[in-house]
Amino acid sequence: MELEAGSQITDPLRSSTKNAYNLEKTEAVSAPGSILPSDFKETIAKIVAPAREALLQAMENDGTGTYIAFKEDVEQLKTLKSDDDKQEQLSRIRKYYYNFVHEAWEKAGIDEEPYKNAILRALPDTLRERIAFDAEFLNFRIEYSNRKDPLPSEKPDPSPAPLPAPELQCYNATKAIAGGSNKVITLAAGATANLFRYTGQPSSYYYLFANGVAFPLYGIGRGTCWANSNITIPGTFMADDKLIRIRKNFTWDATITAFAGGLVSCANGYYWSGTVFKHIEVWAPVIWFSELKRNEAIFEEEQADKSQLQVIRRGAEISNFAFTEGLGYANSTGSLTINNWTLCEELKK
Repeated sequence: MELEAGSQITDPLRSSTKNAYNLEKTEAVSAPGSILPSDFKETIAKIVAPAREALLQAMENDGTGTYIAFKEDVEQLKTLKSDDDKQEQLSRIRKYYYNFVHEAWEKAGIDEEPYKNAILRALPDTLRERIAFDAEFLNFRIEYSNRKDPLPSEKPDPSPAPLPAPELQCYNATKAIAGGSNKVITLAAGATANLFRYTGQPSSYYYLFANGVAFPLYGIGRGTCWANSNITIPGTFMADDKLIRIRKNFTWDATITAFAGGLVSCANGYYWSGTVFKHIEVWAPVIWFSELKRNEAIFEEEQADKSQLQVIRRGAEISNFAFTEGLGYANSTGSLTINNWTLCEELKK
Protein backbone atom coordinates (compact mmCIF):
# COMPACT_ATOMS: atom_id res chain seq x y z
CA MET A 1 0.00 0.00 0.00
CA GLU A 2 1.42 3.39 -0.99
CA LEU A 3 1.21 6.18 1.58
CA GLU A 4 1.79 9.86 0.98
CA ALA A 5 4.05 11.84 3.29
CA GLY A 6 2.18 14.22 5.55
CA SER A 7 3.12 17.36 7.41
CA GLN A 8 5.45 17.30 10.39
CA ILE A 9 3.79 15.65 13.38
CA THR A 10 3.72 17.95 16.39
CA ASP A 11 2.32 15.46 18.92
CA PRO A 12 3.67 12.05 17.82
CA LEU A 13 1.49 9.97 20.13
CA ARG A 14 -1.86 11.69 19.62
CA SER A 15 -1.78 13.17 16.12
CA SER A 16 -4.13 10.51 14.65
CA THR A 17 -6.84 10.65 17.29
CA LYS A 18 -8.92 13.46 15.82
CA ASN A 19 -12.24 12.56 14.17
CA ALA A 20 -14.19 9.73 15.75
CA TYR A 21 -14.73 6.53 13.77
CA ASN A 22 -18.06 4.73 13.53
CA LEU A 23 -17.37 1.11 14.53
CA GLU A 24 -20.40 0.02 12.48
CA LYS A 25 -19.05 1.41 9.19
CA THR A 26 -19.22 -1.16 6.38
CA GLU A 27 -17.95 0.35 3.13
CA ALA A 28 -14.47 -0.26 1.71
CA VAL A 29 -13.21 0.78 -1.73
CA SER A 30 -10.01 -0.68 -3.16
CA ALA A 31 -7.45 1.65 -4.66
CA PRO A 32 -6.16 0.79 -8.17
CA GLY A 33 -2.92 -1.15 -7.92
CA SER A 34 -3.26 -1.81 -4.20
CA ILE A 35 -4.81 -4.68 -2.29
CA LEU A 36 -6.06 -2.21 0.35
CA PRO A 37 -8.25 0.89 0.20
CA SER A 38 -6.24 4.04 -0.42
CA ASP A 39 -7.24 5.52 2.95
CA PHE A 40 -6.78 2.32 4.94
CA LYS A 41 -4.05 3.71 7.20
CA GLU A 42 -6.17 6.69 8.17
CA THR A 43 -9.20 4.45 8.68
CA ILE A 44 -7.29 2.10 10.97
CA ALA A 45 -5.97 5.05 12.99
CA LYS A 46 -9.52 6.29 13.54
CA ILE A 47 -10.83 2.84 14.43
CA VAL A 48 -8.25 2.24 17.16
CA ALA A 49 -8.17 5.84 18.47
CA PRO A 50 -10.23 5.09 21.64
CA ALA A 51 -8.04 2.07 22.44
CA ARG A 52 -4.92 4.17 21.91
CA GLU A 53 -6.19 6.92 24.21
CA ALA A 54 -7.06 4.42 26.95
CA LEU A 55 -3.70 2.67 26.65
CA LEU A 56 -1.66 5.88 26.69
CA GLN A 57 -3.55 7.05 29.76
CA ALA A 58 -2.77 3.78 31.54
CA MET A 59 0.90 3.99 30.57
CA GLU A 60 1.22 7.61 31.65
CA ASN A 61 -0.40 6.81 35.00
CA ASP A 62 2.14 4.06 35.72
CA GLY A 63 4.25 6.38 37.86
CA THR A 64 7.38 4.22 37.79
CA GLY A 65 9.20 6.02 34.98
CA THR A 66 8.95 2.92 32.76
CA TYR A 67 6.93 4.72 30.09
CA ILE A 68 9.56 7.45 29.80
CA ALA A 69 12.32 4.83 29.49
CA PHE A 70 10.26 2.95 26.88
CA LYS A 71 9.90 6.05 24.70
CA GLU A 72 13.60 6.84 25.00
CA ASP A 73 14.60 3.32 23.94
CA VAL A 74 12.28 3.45 20.93
CA GLU A 75 13.64 6.85 19.90
CA GLN A 76 17.17 5.46 20.04
CA LEU A 77 16.40 3.13 17.12
CA LYS A 78 16.78 5.95 14.60
CA THR A 79 20.31 6.72 15.84
CA LEU A 80 21.64 3.19 15.29
CA LYS A 81 23.52 2.50 12.07
CA SER A 82 24.05 -1.26 11.81
CA ASP A 83 21.36 -3.91 11.46
CA ASP A 84 22.91 -5.83 14.35
CA ASP A 85 22.60 -2.82 16.66
CA LYS A 86 18.98 -2.30 15.62
CA GLN A 87 18.11 -5.94 16.26
CA GLU A 88 19.83 -5.82 19.62
CA GLN A 89 17.81 -2.75 20.59
CA LEU A 90 14.57 -4.36 19.43
CA SER A 91 15.39 -7.46 21.49
CA ARG A 92 16.01 -5.20 24.49
CA ILE A 93 12.60 -3.55 24.01
CA ARG A 94 10.89 -6.95 23.82
CA LYS A 95 12.66 -8.19 26.93
CA TYR A 96 12.24 -5.21 29.22
CA TYR A 97 8.89 -3.72 28.21
CA TYR A 98 6.50 -6.52 27.26
CA ASN A 99 5.15 -6.95 30.80
CA PHE A 100 4.73 -3.19 31.15
CA VAL A 101 2.79 -2.93 27.87
CA HIS A 102 0.70 -6.03 28.62
CA GLU A 103 -0.26 -4.80 32.09
CA ALA A 104 -1.14 -1.32 30.77
CA TRP A 105 -3.33 -2.90 28.09
CA GLU A 106 -5.15 -4.92 30.76
CA LYS A 107 -5.60 -1.86 33.00
CA ALA A 108 -7.02 0.09 30.08
CA GLY A 109 -9.84 -2.50 29.86
CA ILE A 110 -9.81 -2.65 26.06
CA ASP A 111 -12.43 -4.97 24.56
CA GLU A 112 -10.74 -6.07 21.34
CA GLU A 113 -13.70 -7.68 19.54
CA PRO A 114 -15.49 -4.47 18.41
CA TYR A 115 -12.19 -3.15 17.05
CA LYS A 116 -11.43 -6.37 15.20
CA ASN A 117 -14.90 -6.37 13.65
CA ALA A 118 -14.48 -2.76 12.53
CA ILE A 119 -11.09 -3.56 10.97
CA LEU A 120 -12.66 -6.48 9.10
CA ARG A 121 -15.42 -4.25 7.75
CA ALA A 122 -12.82 -1.73 6.56
CA LEU A 123 -11.31 -4.38 4.28
CA PRO A 124 -12.52 -5.24 0.76
CA ASP A 125 -14.58 -8.44 0.64
CA THR A 126 -11.72 -10.30 -1.05
CA LEU A 127 -9.41 -9.75 1.93
CA ARG A 128 -11.70 -10.42 4.88
CA GLU A 129 -10.81 -14.11 4.87
CA ARG A 130 -7.11 -13.38 4.43
CA ILE A 131 -6.53 -11.42 7.63
CA ALA A 132 -5.22 -13.04 10.82
CA PHE A 133 -5.07 -11.19 14.12
CA ASP A 134 -2.13 -11.68 16.46
CA ALA A 135 -2.77 -12.94 19.97
CA GLU A 136 -3.03 -9.44 21.45
CA PHE A 137 -2.87 -5.66 20.96
CA LEU A 138 -5.03 -5.68 17.77
CA ASN A 139 -1.99 -6.39 15.58
CA PHE A 140 -2.70 -8.30 12.38
CA ARG A 141 -1.28 -9.64 9.12
CA ILE A 142 -2.71 -10.08 5.63
CA GLU A 143 -1.61 -12.58 2.98
CA TYR A 144 -2.89 -12.46 -0.58
CA SER A 145 -1.91 -14.27 -3.77
CA ASN A 146 -3.22 -15.11 -7.20
CA ARG A 147 -1.88 -16.58 -10.41
CA LYS A 148 -2.96 -16.46 -14.02
CA ASP A 149 -1.21 -19.51 -15.42
CA PRO A 150 -3.17 -22.79 -15.68
CA LEU A 151 -0.82 -24.94 -13.59
CA PRO A 152 -2.82 -27.18 -11.22
CA SER A 153 -0.19 -26.82 -8.49
CA GLU A 154 3.15 -25.19 -7.72
CA LYS A 155 4.99 -28.51 -7.53
CA PRO A 156 7.77 -28.65 -10.15
CA ASP A 157 8.08 -31.35 -12.75
CA PRO A 158 10.99 -33.47 -11.43
CA SER A 159 12.13 -34.24 -14.97
CA PRO A 160 14.21 -31.66 -16.88
CA ALA A 161 12.68 -29.69 -19.72
CA PRO A 162 12.41 -31.96 -22.77
CA LEU A 163 14.97 -31.45 -25.48
CA PRO A 164 13.40 -29.68 -28.43
CA ALA A 165 13.33 -31.12 -31.90
CA PRO A 166 16.42 -30.23 -33.96
CA GLU A 167 14.64 -27.34 -35.65
CA LEU A 168 13.54 -25.87 -32.31
CA GLN A 169 15.70 -23.80 -29.98
CA CYS A 170 15.92 -23.52 -26.18
CA TYR A 171 17.51 -20.51 -24.46
CA ASN A 172 18.66 -19.84 -20.90
CA ALA A 173 17.02 -16.49 -20.13
CA THR A 174 19.51 -15.68 -17.38
CA LYS A 175 22.21 -15.17 -20.01
CA ALA A 176 20.55 -11.94 -21.05
CA ILE A 177 19.26 -10.47 -17.80
CA ALA A 178 18.58 -6.74 -17.60
CA GLY A 179 17.60 -5.44 -14.17
CA GLY A 180 16.52 -2.23 -12.56
CA SER A 181 15.63 -0.78 -9.18
CA ASN A 182 13.80 2.09 -7.57
CA LYS A 183 13.91 3.58 -4.06
CA VAL A 184 11.43 5.85 -2.31
CA ILE A 185 12.48 7.48 0.97
CA THR A 186 10.60 10.03 3.08
CA LEU A 187 11.91 11.69 6.23
CA ALA A 188 13.17 9.11 8.76
CA ALA A 189 13.49 6.12 6.46
CA GLY A 190 15.83 4.17 4.20
CA ALA A 191 15.63 1.86 1.20
CA THR A 192 17.89 -0.47 -0.79
CA ALA A 193 17.31 -2.34 -4.04
CA ASN A 194 19.86 -4.23 -6.16
CA LEU A 195 20.31 -7.06 -8.64
CA PHE A 196 23.29 -9.34 -7.98
CA ARG A 197 24.98 -12.25 -9.72
CA TYR A 198 26.45 -15.08 -7.68
CA THR A 199 29.24 -16.89 -9.52
CA GLY A 200 30.32 -19.55 -7.01
CA GLN A 201 30.10 -23.32 -7.19
CA PRO A 202 28.33 -25.52 -8.10
CA SER A 203 26.49 -22.99 -10.26
CA SER A 204 25.97 -19.30 -10.78
CA TYR A 205 22.64 -17.54 -10.41
CA TYR A 206 21.09 -14.13 -10.10
CA TYR A 207 19.22 -12.78 -7.12
CA LEU A 208 17.32 -9.62 -6.32
CA PHE A 209 17.37 -7.82 -2.98
CA ALA A 210 15.00 -5.11 -1.74
CA ASN A 211 14.56 -3.42 1.62
CA GLY A 212 12.49 -0.64 3.14
CA VAL A 213 12.94 0.63 6.70
CA ALA A 214 11.19 3.40 8.66
CA PHE A 215 12.01 5.10 11.96
CA PRO A 216 10.34 7.60 14.32
CA LEU A 217 8.85 10.13 13.99
CA TYR A 218 7.45 9.63 10.49
CA GLY A 219 9.10 7.56 7.80
CA ILE A 220 8.29 5.81 4.55
CA GLY A 221 10.81 3.53 2.84
CA ARG A 222 10.29 1.36 -0.24
CA GLY A 223 12.82 -0.60 -2.24
CA THR A 224 11.80 -2.21 -5.54
CA CYS A 225 13.95 -4.38 -7.82
CA TRP A 226 13.19 -6.26 -11.03
CA ALA A 227 14.86 -8.53 -13.55
CA ASN A 228 13.88 -9.12 -17.17
CA SER A 229 15.54 -10.87 -20.07
CA ASN A 230 16.57 -8.62 -22.95
CA ILE A 231 16.31 -11.26 -25.66
CA THR A 232 15.44 -10.12 -29.17
CA ILE A 233 13.15 -11.48 -31.89
CA PRO A 234 14.55 -11.68 -34.48
CA GLY A 235 17.94 -12.32 -32.95
CA THR A 236 17.77 -14.75 -30.06
CA PHE A 237 14.95 -16.54 -31.90
CA MET A 238 13.81 -16.30 -35.51
CA ALA A 239 10.67 -14.28 -36.16
CA ASP A 240 8.21 -16.98 -37.19
CA ASP A 241 4.93 -18.55 -36.03
CA LYS A 242 6.47 -20.83 -33.39
CA LEU A 243 5.44 -20.45 -29.76
CA ILE A 244 7.68 -19.89 -26.75
CA ARG A 245 7.27 -22.01 -23.61
CA ILE A 246 8.38 -19.99 -20.56
CA ARG A 247 9.46 -21.90 -17.44
CA LYS A 248 10.62 -20.23 -14.21
CA ASN A 249 11.92 -21.63 -10.94
CA PHE A 250 12.42 -18.83 -8.39
CA THR A 251 12.76 -18.67 -4.59
CA TRP A 252 11.19 -15.74 -2.78
CA ASP A 253 12.17 -14.83 0.78
CA ALA A 254 10.57 -12.02 2.77
CA THR A 255 10.73 -10.86 6.38
CA ILE A 256 8.53 -7.98 7.51
CA THR A 257 8.26 -6.34 10.94
CA ALA A 258 6.04 -3.55 12.26
CA PHE A 259 6.55 -2.16 15.76
CA ALA A 260 4.27 0.54 17.14
CA GLY A 261 4.99 2.65 20.17
CA GLY A 262 1.66 4.46 20.20
CA LEU A 263 0.71 5.09 16.55
CA VAL A 264 0.39 3.02 13.37
CA SER A 265 3.32 1.08 11.91
CA CYS A 266 3.10 -1.30 8.97
CA ALA A 267 5.30 -3.22 6.56
CA ASN A 268 4.66 -5.23 3.42
CA GLY A 269 6.43 -7.12 0.67
CA TYR A 270 5.36 -8.55 -2.65
CA TYR A 271 6.45 -10.74 -5.55
CA TRP A 272 5.04 -10.09 -9.01
CA SER A 273 5.79 -11.63 -12.36
CA GLY A 274 2.73 -10.74 -14.40
CA THR A 275 1.60 -14.33 -13.88
CA VAL A 276 1.97 -14.83 -10.12
CA PHE A 277 1.34 -12.20 -7.45
CA LYS A 278 2.11 -12.76 -3.75
CA HIS A 279 1.68 -10.07 -1.11
CA ILE A 280 2.23 -10.13 2.66
CA GLU A 281 1.49 -7.33 5.10
CA VAL A 282 1.74 -6.72 8.88
CA TRP A 283 0.13 -3.98 10.92
CA ALA A 284 0.73 -2.75 14.46
CA PRO A 285 -2.00 -0.08 14.81
CA VAL A 286 -1.44 0.76 18.49
CA ILE A 287 1.43 -0.96 20.29
CA TRP A 288 4.05 -3.71 20.11
CA PHE A 289 5.30 -6.02 17.33
CA SER A 290 3.74 -7.85 14.41
CA GLU A 291 6.00 -9.99 12.20
CA LEU A 292 5.80 -12.38 9.29
CA LYS A 293 8.36 -14.44 7.37
CA ARG A 294 7.95 -16.31 4.11
CA ASN A 295 10.20 -18.62 2.11
CA GLU A 296 8.49 -19.88 -1.02
CA ALA A 297 9.53 -21.80 -4.10
CA ILE A 298 7.65 -20.35 -7.06
CA PHE A 299 7.26 -22.35 -10.25
CA GLU A 300 5.67 -20.77 -13.29
CA GLU A 301 4.93 -21.94 -16.78
CA GLU A 302 3.18 -20.15 -19.62
CA GLN A 303 3.10 -20.08 -23.38
CA ALA A 304 3.39 -17.01 -25.58
CA ASP A 305 3.36 -16.13 -29.23
CA LYS A 306 6.63 -14.64 -30.48
CA SER A 307 4.85 -11.37 -31.14
CA GLN A 308 4.38 -11.08 -27.35
CA LEU A 309 7.98 -10.03 -26.74
CA GLN A 310 7.13 -8.15 -23.54
CA VAL A 311 5.62 -11.30 -22.02
CA ILE A 312 8.59 -13.43 -23.09
CA ARG A 313 11.12 -10.98 -21.63
CA ARG A 314 9.27 -10.49 -18.37
CA GLY A 315 11.00 -11.93 -15.33
CA ALA A 316 9.87 -10.81 -11.89
CA GLU A 317 9.74 -7.90 -9.48
CA ILE A 318 9.96 -7.71 -5.70
CA SER A 319 9.14 -4.71 -3.55
CA ASN A 320 9.42 -4.08 0.18
CA PHE A 321 7.74 -1.24 2.03
CA ALA A 322 7.86 0.12 5.60
CA PHE A 323 5.93 2.92 7.27
CA THR A 324 5.84 4.26 10.80
CA GLU A 325 4.04 7.20 12.39
CA GLY A 326 5.16 8.59 15.70
CA LEU A 327 7.17 6.30 17.96
CA GLY A 328 7.82 3.05 16.15
CA TYR A 329 9.91 1.06 13.74
CA ALA A 330 9.14 -0.91 10.58
CA ASN A 331 11.38 -3.04 8.41
CA SER A 332 10.67 -5.06 5.26
CA THR A 333 13.33 -7.15 3.54
CA GLY A 334 12.94 -9.39 0.49
CA SER A 335 15.10 -11.39 -1.88
CA LEU A 336 14.44 -13.42 -5.00
CA THR A 337 16.78 -16.14 -6.24
CA ILE A 338 16.51 -17.01 -9.93
CA ASN A 339 17.23 -20.74 -9.89
CA ASN A 340 16.19 -21.56 -13.45
CA TRP A 341 14.51 -19.68 -16.30
CA THR A 342 14.20 -21.16 -19.79
CA LEU A 343 12.58 -20.10 -23.04
CA CYS A 344 11.89 -22.94 -25.49
CA GLU A 345 10.35 -22.95 -28.92
CA GLU A 346 7.32 -25.12 -29.61
CA LEU A 347 5.35 -25.82 -32.74
CA LYS A 348 1.74 -24.74 -32.85
CA LYS A 349 -0.61 -27.69 -32.58
